[in-house]
Amino acid sequence: MLPSRVAARAAKLLAISQAEAASDRRSFVRQVSTLLHLDAVLGIERAAPYLAAGGLWQQWTAATPNTVGDPQEYRQVVDQLCSFASECAELFARTEPRN
Repeated sequence: MLPSRVAARAAKLLAISQAEAASDRRSFVRQVSTLLHLDAVLGIERAAPYLAAGGLWQQWTAATPNTVGDPQEYRQVVDQLCSFASECAELFARTEPRN
């Protein structure tokens, strides 16, 4: 069952400490955004503990000078990237190989 393996892998990626979240803000945002995307696609809620009141997301936004506090805005970027990748894959799948 690939979707559950993908979700489990994403959850492992997000099992980061507060110190790691503070030291690598971009990585943290990418991980939360990707997990939110997977939650939407797979119909699960693995990101919920990180987004809960007092959770890592709230701590991170309080401790960093970022202009976007809503993690769903970051998720939209991941959605767009995945959509673009899917469209490219479909395009290349229809393209005849050149010899």
